[in-house]
Amino acid sequence: MSESELKARIDFLKHGRWSERGQLAWEVIGKRPAAGSRSEVKSQRELKTLLRAHWKDAIYESEGKIRDSFDEALTLYQLYELAIETGYLPLDEVRQSIHGELSQLLWSEGARRYLKYYSYTSVAFLAKRVGVDLGFKEITVPRVRNQTEGRFASFLSQHVLWYSDDILDGFLGFLDDYLVIGDLNETDKEIFESFLNSSTKKFEEEAALWDFVAGADRLITRLAEVADMLSDDDKPYYGMFYAYWMAKMYGYDLGDDGFLRDKEQIDWSEQLVRSKRIRHQLNRASEELKKDKSHEVPENLMDLFVAKDKIVRNFWDATRKQFETDPIQFR
Repeated sequence: MSESELKARIDFLKHGRWSERGQLAWEVIGKRPAAGSRSEVKSQRELKTLLRAHWKDAIYESEGKIRDSFDEALTLYQLYELAIETGYLPLDEVRQSIHGELSQLLWSEGARRYLKYYSYTSVAFLAKRVGVDLGFKEITVPRVRNQTEGRFASFLSQHVLWYSDDILDGFLGFLDDYLVIGDLNETDKEIFESFLNSSTKKFEEEAALWDFVAGADRLITRLAEVADMLSDDDKPYYGMFYAYWMAKMYGYDLGDDGFLRDKEQIDWSEQLVRSKRIRHQLNRASEELKKDKSHEVPENLMDLFVAKDKIVRNFWDATRKQFETDPIQFR
């Protein structure tokens, strides 16, 4: 690889939308006070609160903005790990800079626990590669899969599209328990479940609810596109990049030994397939398309979704097995 090509690849990763959106996290989370000072003790305490598991304690809007930014900041290091695993970037060319950045961004106990809460195993792999001790038990980093850099380049170009997709972004917020149409008395998820399964004809926020349906289809479509271009060896490691969203989509929680199906959580894909409201709407859409002779109409639009969902469920199964092999645990 030429020096100019190497520089272009590193620059693309470092200056992507994820880095732009991660700036707030660097300002709040990535500035370590003097070691052993009262300020450091105070910051440790504050970051532990800020970066708590959101299912244990509700997150305020101001906190959510910083946490979202932290997710974006961590995205860069997930991408670095995949880039190194696939030979897209040589480790020796980025080892020193990544070591310094991870040491700074993940200095606090709160930030390190956040990696475990939100399944950032690939960041733990990267830290191990560059020699940053995050306090986790021993893990085995994935081998470098030579001659797969082309797949990473294709994946990267596909992932960039997520940042310009408002429908998808809205559904990810829904999966992440953000409240847009509901409140603490009746959450968006409770309203959406009722929308999918009840015979009630009208809902106050029906347009937003149909956007959730469209967003769910968009998520499954994007993930199926990624899975389709990967080998079986690749799938668990790329799946780690999307593990949080697949877990949320299929109703899983992360435990000490990997992901577990939580029967209290909803499998949203299953709910969409079973929904009579959606089937009725799809039948109407098919009839409208048949009237327009310029369009070729699929025989069953729901079957298309089910086929894509099967690909993503297999993707998720391969990913879960990898998490069981290398769970993040503190010493």
